[in-house]
Amino acid sequence: MLLLAHLWSITSPVIQDAEIKAQIETASLSLLSIQRGYARDPADRNSPEGSMCTLTFSLPPSVRYISFGVDPDRECNGNLTDSEWVTESNTIIYQYKSGVKKKSTG
Repeated sequence: MLLLAHLWSITSPVIQDAEIKAQIETASLSLLSIQRGYARDPADRNSPEGSMCTLTFSLPPSVRYISFGVDPDRECNGNLTDSEWVTESNTIIYQYKSGVKKKSTG
């Protein structure tokens, strides 16, 4: 049982990281399809042209935030109010408690 618990403690972060990356990839592809689509009237849900999507994330507590096109915590200190937010076009930034990872969307 102890060996099984040890193996789970090693593989669990790897599995969680893969699940997070899969969700970020889905978000990236959805955003690209919207960017390459046409303008849409957001007030008209039945508008025939344009693109729209809904993303649902299921993230573990080790993820501090996900941001789209801006880095709100360049210092990686967990404080989103102590510095100016920096725009990073076509980038999804996700910060773990242990560091930052980025996904370029185009």
